[in-house]
Amino acid sequence: MKKNIKIMFPATTDTVITMYTDKDYFLNKYKNLGAQNIALLDESFEEGKFSINIKRCLPADVPVPSFAKKFFSGTMTIVQRDTWDASSKTGRLDIEFKGVPVEASCDMKLVDEGAGSALLMGWNINVKVPLIGGKLEKVLMEDMSKKVELDHLESAKLLNAYM
Repeated sequence: MKKNIKIMFPATTDTVITMYTDKDYFLNKYKNLGAQNIALLDESFEEGKFSINIKRCLPADVPVPSFAKKFFSGTMTIVQRDTWDASSKTGRLDIEFKGVPVEASCDMKLVDEGAGSALLMGWNINVKVPLIGGKLEKVLMEDMSKKVELDHLESAKLLNAYM
């Protein structure tokens, strides 16, 4: 299932990309959002190409139907890789949900808009479960959209340190 989301920032793309290429931004954001057992697996920033890979645990609070609860109980371990090209201000994130048959990815682009900037996100969620995968994709996309809003609110707070 695919979905496009647009998020606005009260800062230029130059400021936002500075934040998005700082490992401390990611570590602070996940901590502030309540993640547990946050581990920086790797990080690099060479020749304008940034990559960070972080593992974290979150409550499995996805509102899935009862038939899918076995996949989402207790806590979830997530491994997320974010990559950014600082010059083109394009990025991608790939999310692996340990023990859950779900793949999630997002292509991203920062664009200047008005006095600020916009993050254009093209999400793709794929659930690898026969017959019920499509239904779960819809539920997960709705939940992911809400979590993107929470992530954005925290990012907007953290952005102040880069302005």
